[in-house]
Amino acid sequence: MPMKKNKIINIIIYIIIFSIGCCCGKLIDWGYFVLNKEISIIDAISLFLTIGCAIYISKVLDVRIEKEMFISQVENTESPLVELGNKLNSTTYTEVISLYSKSNITRHKLFKKIDSFKKSEFKVDDIKEVLDTNYKRLKPLLTDTSVMSKSPPDIEVKRGKITYSPERIVEIQENLQTIQDEFFKLKIIINRA
Repeated sequence: MPMKKNKIINIIIYIIIFSIGCCCGKLIDWGYFVLNKEISIIDAISLFLTIGCAIYISKVLDVRIEKEMFISQVENTESPLVELGNKLNSTTYTEVISLYSKSNITRHKLFKKIDSFKKSEFKVDDIKEVLDTNYKRLKPLLTDTSVMSKSPPDIEVKRGKITYSPERIVEIQENLQTIQDEFFKLKIIINRA
């Protein structure tokens, strides 16, 4: 209802401005300009088509820019995890926690923005649940050692540098791949909306 009211108000304003322009045009005599009072139908159609195309293109580009902003936010959320996957056995414990936290915080902000933007346009509840589950599984994989001692241990920290067992690396990479697949699905949904 408020949207229709705004459109009606805008149309009334445009008509008023057009009417004022016509009145001013009739009152002012431009001696050195010769205005033809007749307009050919082809010129009128051309004018209206040009205006229509300009409005359409501006709306399409506006929506495209919004989509690109969301997609770049998804990429910002995904990039710390990609970096983490590339540095698994050549990084420090604090960097692992930092990269995970950065991605997790950005993910929460991303979904808040999506929820506040156009909830009906982006159907992302399933993706959000899968990402929540996988982020909850990823943190223990990155930081928790098993209670039972085994050789070699799943996680070993020496002088701040973290080393994962081959089995743990496989689990982490599988989890990271699932998260990246869900981010890819999210990009597709945003792009199609």
